[in-house]
Amino acid sequence: MDPIVLPKLRLLRAIAVTAKLGQTRAAADALHLTQPAVTQAIARLEATLETPLFTRSPSGVYPTDSGLRLVTRIDRAFDHLAVAERLFPPEGRRGAGWLRDVLTLVQARAFVQTVRAGSLTLAAQGLGVSQPSINRAVRELELLVGRDLFDRTPRGMEPTREARALVRPIALALTEIEQGVQEVREQRGMMDGAVTVGCLPLARTRILPQAVLALLGDFPDARLRIVDGAYADLLDDLRHGGIDFILGALRQPVPTPEIEQEELFREPLSIIVRRGHPILTLAAPSPADLAALDWIVAAPGAPARQQFEDFFHRAGLAVPRRLIECGSLIATRSLMLGSDRATVLSARQVSHDVATGQLAVLPVPLPETDRPIGLATRKGWQPTRLQAALLDCIRASAAAPG
Repeated sequence: MDPIVLPKLRLLRAIAVTAKLGQTRAAADALHLTQPAVTQAIARLEATLETPLFTRSPSGVYPTDSGLRLVTRIDRAFDHLAVAERLFPPEGRRGAGWLRDVLTLVQARAFVQTVRAGSLTLAAQGLGVSQPSINRAVRELELLVGRDLFDRTPRGMEPTREARALVRPIALALTEIEQGVQEVREQRGMMDGAVTVGCLPLARTRILPQAVLALLGDFPDARLRIVDGAYADLLDDLRHGGIDFILGALRQPVPTPEIEQEELFREPLSIIVRRGHPILTLAAPSPADLAALDWIVAAPGAPARQQFEDFFHRAGLAVPRRLIECGSLIATRSLMLGSDRATVLSARQVSHDVATGQLAVLPVPLPETDRPIGLATRKGWQPTRLQAALLDCIRASAAAPG
């Protein structure tokens, strides 16, 4: 899908106000714009999206189904910008809407990309524009809010405390606008939107791949991006709209009130070793036998790491000290195949290697290691039709045996 050229934020707001008031003149008066500016903004956006957003009649203008979807997203975007405004105390002539009425899409995108990239050069590359244009847009936003948002250092652009607070509502506003455009295209049958999934280890081997293939069977033009990484990084991306949802082991308690979790199933951990590992000669390995092994474990804070340590604590034993911390299944597999190290994983994650005889599941039950596996989304998130379809495919994949 080619990038969509959108009107200025203020004109997007005028489109939403027109839908509420039913007249372009009333919307123009409410926002101190001219009626031709509002009328032209609507006409240009309709031409860009190749769909009518309003029906015209002598009594006024009324949003179509596509128009209502877009207006809903615009309203949600401006709700986020209202949150951004409240981060800064009133100064001088600032009143309600001081940011919403002046901020541009160029400034918003430049700011968010610079925070994410930590560099003007990388931000420019990410947006496909020149570095001077990024620097100019960031400077304009700093003048607008009345303070520096970055510390310029030899290492790059370090966001200030204010910038770290401001970036979330602005990023979420941009996400809402992008999804509004996507929903209008979906109304026309163009299922070529983007879905970005943050994927944790357990879901990478079967659940998500099966779901993605099922989705593409129905919507082959869908654009999918799968991001893996540490949970903390994925959570930060989710909170700021960089990804749409996280699939994997859920956290208990929920790490932030901004996030909602949906449990899909529970999965116990198993002890995994290579074929021919000496411990496989023992009929019933004891906790002490296991404590003598060298291990590959998840990072501190991960549910699997906590349950690994709890297993030895319940047995009255010290946690083994010869540990390799590793979040990569590929690296963990290679380390096990080349050594006598053991690990704790879901048997689903290595089912192929177990079936082919390269790895083995140790016949030692790990009580109380059932982990909730599921989805984490932003509270109040409204998925597009394509995003909702992928969620349904994931639920079906998670419910399937195997």
